[in-house]
Amino acid sequence: MIPQTAGQRIRERRLEMNLSQIELGRRVGIKSSSMSNIESGKTKCPAGTTLMRLASVLDLSPDYILHGKEPKELSAINLEDMPVMEHLNKLNKSNQAVAVAMIFAMLAEQDNR
Repeated sequence: MIPQTAGQRIRERRLEMNLSQIELGRRVGIKSSSMSNIESGKTKCPAGTTLMRLASVLDLSPDYILHGKEPKELSAINLEDMPVMEHLNKLNKSNQAVAVAMIFAMLAEQDNR
């Protein structure tokens, strides 16, 4: 059964990976107290960069984290079968700008590794 909340899904995966809240927070770039708040539901659900970093570190799709929708693993998503531009074009202009900025930020971070 899929855990009911985003925080529960994050916690379940963190435990599967044998990570502490401190370590996951460090990898994502947030404080362990923020990680605790996300998992406990005190913070509704992660968004933006935090969501994308959690998805990457935990190898979970953002859609699974937020809504419990399959596929669970980020690595299971075949981008060749996913019409990314079609989805991007469905966003309003403001959200398109955010999505593009996030892509460029991730590319820059990747290049610095």
